[in-house]
Amino acid sequence: MDGPIFITDTLCVEGARAEEVRDRYLDDYAPTAQARGMTLESTTLCPPVLLDKGTNALIFEWSVPDLAGWWRMRLGGAGDERVTQFWSGIAPLIVDRSRTLRVPFEGGQQGNV
Repeated sequence: MDGPIFITDTLCVEGARAEEVRDRYLDDYAPTAQARGMTLESTTLCPPVLLDKGTNALIFEWSVPDLAGWWRMRLGGAGDERVTQFWSGIAPLIVDRSRTLRVPFEGGQQGNV
């Protein structure tokens, strides 16, 4: 498969902790991701206002140029102690988290799964 792969990290946090979590993600995790070839495309907040009571979603959109870039990102992070330490250190601040992967879909694409 040729072309970019988009990676979305969604971190659900109490609104009062959103800025702290965003800053830690950008200061501690993002440099390790960038070193593995990931490009941060955007950082967004949902809903579009910090909630005093309730959960906000911090959404970090990344990209890698191709499947080889995805493998570099994936295998590089698996052995990086800084990545493991970041996620374990931030876990108490996160209500839920997910990562999704997407590719442009033009139709007619098939793969072996």
